[in-house]
Amino acid sequence: MFKNNELKSKLQEIWSNTFIEKGLQGLLSVAPRTGKTICALKIASKIKAKKVLVCYPDNKIKNSWIGDVEKLKYKGNITYTTYLSLYKHIDKYDMVIFDEIHSTSEAQREQMQNLLKINKVWIGLSGSLSKQTIIELNQYFKAKVIVEYTIEQAIKDGIIANYEIHVVTCKLDDVKKTPNSKGKMLTEKQKCKNYSYVIENLIRQGKSIFMLSIARTRLVQNSISRIAKAKELLKQFKNEKVLIFTGVTKTASILGEFVHHSKDENEEEFIAFAAGKSKFNHMAVCKIGQSGVNFHNLEKIILVSFTGNEEDTAQKICRCLLLQEDPDKTSHIWLISTDEEFELKKLKKSLGMFKQSKITYE
Repeated sequence: MFKNNELKSKLQEIWSNTFIEKGLQGLLSVAPRTGKTICALKIASKIKAKKVLVCYPDNKIKNSWIGDVEKLKYKGNITYTTYLSLYKHIDKYDMVIFDEIHSTSEAQREQMQNLLKINKVWIGLSGSLSKQTIIELNQYFKAKVIVEYTIEQAIKDGIIANYEIHVVTCKLDDVKKTPNSKGKMLTEKQKCKNYSYVIENLIRQGKSIFMLSIARTRLVQNSISRIAKAKELLKQFKNEKVLIFTGVTKTASILGEFVHHSKDENEEEFIAFAAGKSKFNHMAVCKIGQSGVNFHNLEKIILVSFTGNEEDTAQKICRCLLLQEDPDKTSHIWLISTDEEFELKKLKKSLGMFKQSKITYE
């Protein structure tokens, strides 16, 4: 199996030493698959931290931590918690680790502030930090990037696979009519046009568009043409291992041979798919699996929807960049968008971390 383990190990040593030398406070922004968890544990070992708090957004990430702790034979006492439960663990530790720190909300960052009032040794880990998030974290914790290693650097060094992103656009259906909230029969196109008209008026008046924006997003996420395009791609890739990210559970259930989300969980089959040993070629999820999970033998990813958050998109795309037997592997990511102006703007923002020369529009 092809892996540049020697280079990864060398980089982890350099990063851990640099972090210690720079004062043991700040951000480790390194590409996915390069071993940020191992690096954090090496730092804890080198400073002989006996009491460590590890925080993460998704419980599935805990399994990855436990595996790396066993691999390194780390002997410290580790408390694991999600960010949602962080308020239960405001205490003094030898070291605090914030995994996937980019995903934290304002409320969670306030709890992190409380924790850091009594803890001076801490590290924030991320494989997809945006410039805006760095600014925000600096405002909350005076956080600075101590170590940076980009996706493109990791590709150049042969640690993760190269990629090609294929953007496919489709038009909202303007034939089939269904009732809107007031019972009026309208097509998807008409409903979207109405939402956009009201949203633009509210923006001019300086009023909140939050709820209407959510409603419009749900409309396009579940659009007839979008689902049809996803089905077309899945038919084309029927014999290949494909992970499908959707925005809502309903769409995931429609598209996946196997579905894994909060309303339809099958942990054993999810683990098998991630290991490349599932009987299913296609698995559909919403957000589960976008971080902290390595997918083996994965050939393609389809993003049926996107949030406009470049960190979120980067995490999903990087699920497909694991190098295995083939050092010349190129991963293919398909992203489906409507041709609506507001969504195309969101699309551009979503792909902000990736090289434009590797993105094609079809």
